[in-house]
Amino acid sequence: MSTMFDSIDNAREYVGLLLDAIIESASEIDDLRRTSGAASPVRRDALLLTAYKIEQLRVHVDASYRGLTDLRTLQRMLEHESAVA
Repeated sequence: MSTMFDSIDNAREYVGLLLDAIIESASEIDDLRRTSGAASPVRRDALLLTAYKIEQLRVHVDASYRGLTDLRTLQRMLEHESAVA
């Protein structure tokens, strides 16, 4: 049975798609924050907290994506080295 995490490349692709979705959601929240000028203080605070939490998530997922990119590079280097040897 095949899954999205059968390989580093597949996991990296999945995390990249997740990162894209997070960035899109952050943009939508920013738009809501800009257009909610007369909103209640509770709504403004909720949008601010949501923006903060989405940014935290983006940072963590971006770090995972970069880590997977590094692993993919190392894997390819090792595969090349073993093919040459």
